[in-house]
Amino acid sequence: MNEFQFTQAEMNALSDQSRQLDSLFDQELTEILQGANYLLAKHLIKFFATSISIDGFYAERTQGHLGRHYIEADDVYIYPVNFQFGNTFVMIHAKDAERMADFLNTALARSIELLVEEFVNTLSDFLTEQTGYWHHGNILPVKKLSAAQIGSLTQIPSHIVHYNICFNSSSVELFWLLPGDKLREKLQIKIEAPAVEKQVRSHRVMNTKTPKLVKIESFQFDSLTVDRPETVKHSLEIVSDVTIPIFAELGSTTMRLEDIMKLKTGDVITLQKAAGDPADVYVFDKNVARAEIMVVDDHLGLRILEIESDIERIKS
Repeated sequence: MNEFQFTQAEMNALSDQSRQLDSLFDQELTEILQGANYLLAKHLIKFFATSISIDGFYAERTQGHLGRHYIEADDVYIYPVNFQFGNTFVMIHAKDAERMADFLNTALARSIELLVEEFVNTLSDFLTEQTGYWHHGNILPVKKLSAAQIGSLTQIPSHIVHYNICFNSSSVELFWLLPGDKLREKLQIKIEAPAVEKQVRSHRVMNTKTPKLVKIESFQFDSLTVDRPETVKHSLEIVSDVTIPIFAELGSTTMRLEDIMKLKTGDVITLQKAAGDPADVYVFDKNVARAEIMVVDDHLGLRILEIESDIERIKS
């Protein structure tokens, strides 16, 4: 006698559950998003650096709430991701995230962030190709929610898509909450667009008229002359009140890092210039003058000995 027998009540419950799952399953949206799985697998092979497979993929309606399967005792990391067709959420269980982080030998938060980025970028590329205009998923900061918090969420999007990503005898379950009906509308507009465009082109051809002949006469433009750069006068009035840093260099030298590290108070550094040589005056990094150092009212001052021409100073 078989010890694994179900009571009639259990059989009825299983039957009701099966009918409910069949009613929630969205065949059309599943087929639409199935095309992204090839791209996703291709990206994730590089991400995990091993062969992967995406099993148990399907889309279903949420009916405005999440079932017990998504609100087990395990905490959930949830990333809000905004697309052009609406707000979505990417979810992963904490235990799955820890398992993935151990495999990647990466910090937990970083491993989840990288996985979500790969997932969102792949979907962005797929949706861009399918809709004909650019899609970009804007990823917002992650939130870690407990089972109770997940169960109390309101305004749940209309659909949830399941991804079971298998790698190296392990797996990570990913969930994507999205407004599936809005996405379907965007994709249907793309599908219907070629027929409308063809009809418009046909209408234009039917109403085409023979263009009138237009006489074109030649026209001679006057020659333009440009002053040579040497003859252009530089007007400094508009920038005359601009402040510019000026500094003087007494001298310089080159030292090894080893010698610099040995310097101490009282040491003397010999400069390349001889005593009495004039200092170099710089505007930014341009040497425009040479000057003698003097004392003016207890302050150091500079007496200009040589200076560049006006044009050279402007160039500096």
